[in-house]
Amino acid sequence: MTPDAATRAQPVSAYEAAVRALLSPLPGEPILTASDREALFAASALPPGIPGARFVVSAGTVVALLGSGRHGRAAETAAKLAAEADELRVQTAPSLLPDVYSAIADGLLAVGETRRAHRFADVAARMAHEHGRVASAYRAQGIAALALAMSGEHAAAAEVIVSTSALADRYGWPRSETAYHLLLAHALRAEARGDAAELQAVAEEMRNSASDVRWLLSSWAVSAVAALLDGDSATAIAHSRQVTSTVAAGSAPPALRGFALGAHADALVLRGEPSRALAMLDGESSTMDHCVCLDGLRAGAYLHLGDLSAALRATAPCMRSAAHHSHRTLGRVLLTRALVFERLGRRDAARASLEDALSVWTDPREAFVSPLLPLREVAPVAAALVRRSALQERFAQILVRADAGARASVRAATPPLLLTRREREVAYALRTSSHATNAELAASLHVSVNTLKTQLKTLYAKVGAHERRGAVRMLESVGFYDVPFDAR
Repeated sequence: MTPDAATRAQPVSAYEAAVRALLSPLPGEPILTASDREALFAASALPPGIPGARFVVSAGTVVALLGSGRHGRAAETAAKLAAEADELRVQTAPSLLPDVYSAIADGLLAVGETRRAHRFADVAARMAHEHGRVASAYRAQGIAALALAMSGEHAAAAEVIVSTSALADRYGWPRSETAYHLLLAHALRAEARGDAAELQAVAEEMRNSASDVRWLLSSWAVSAVAALLDGDSATAIAHSRQVTSTVAAGSAPPALRGFALGAHADALVLRGEPSRALAMLDGESSTMDHCVCLDGLRAGAYLHLGDLSAALRATAPCMRSAAHHSHRTLGRVLLTRALVFERLGRRDAARASLEDALSVWTDPREAFVSPLLPLREVAPVAAALVRRSALQERFAQILVRADAGARASVRAATPPLLLTRREREVAYALRTSSHATNAELAASLHVSVNTLKTQLKTLYAKVGAHERRGAVRMLESVGFYDVPFDAR
């Protein structure tokens, strides 16, 4: 072969590799080979005479990059393709167009661009059905379902999950790379419902079906969230570290890594270490659409530390981008702000934030409220929504769900409190004399004010609090006051 002929042959090989890459996630298609990946990564020219060749090669490269764990480059390439969507649609062969659009959607979704990902996946599914490409429609719908679930649009996600699963059943397709998106969508819906058992089932299925490291890392992230819901902070931390801190963690999509970071941070707060959670989140960023909202997690940690001003500052970016903020996390951010405003005595602001949160959570069955947030503190605020009876009912339903899991979760996560008799006496006095001054409290305990301050400092350190209300709340959450003082 002459040098000129060899130069012409390389891009054709890259185009063929791109086509195989685009089809590789479909049921029944062979997985992408290392030689195909190399051909795509080395491509430097385009074959003449093939319409839309550069778009096909770029889209195939997105698939190859995702499979290689190079998510940043995959997202950049997908974003460039998305910017040329009009030209791409005209030039690309109709038979490949759905798969090109799905590749773009998958690349965007890896970094948490849920809205744009859904738009491309939805168009891909419709085009695939129009051209009789059922397998391509199956892949596109799976991506669309995950994008919706990541956005917190669970009702819409459920519809897509049902129709997509029906396609698999109709054609007898086994678990394939395409099922990855469906399983994660299932997991996010289970998280919203607070269903730890379903999350564990999904994690197990992902481990058993793992075709690459992305499946395995995702299974760890899902099982970390399940452990968190069960109140098992040690397991939640151990499993989340598999996604954030191991050698293989470098292959985790940024959005998946963000989910694991969130579980890790919540687990630290759950076991009374909000300062460590803040240190771990330092320098980390939320995803573009805030489907992973680290600002909201920081605010929750500050709330547990009693630093209300810092909690409000942490949520400021969320408020600036509220119109584009993922509903999956926006409700929690708004509820955190409602709690902060209530503690600051700003009842009108608390009511407005709570009303906004309840407007986001349109279905109480899928409004995930972290057991870390003391929802009952804003119950009086909800009762004041006199002209919004529907929101009051929604709050009541959410409160029932939150109460069902909160006490068991925190009890399971918190080691027994080793308090001295004097510390127990102080702890009970804090609750029965909640509005007493230090001087009044010291007098009731027959100690000096300085001695009381020393005893309070020791008690706060043991329960992970920084002020009276926080100490009482932590003690209540672990059932400390369920046993009368004399019985101890």
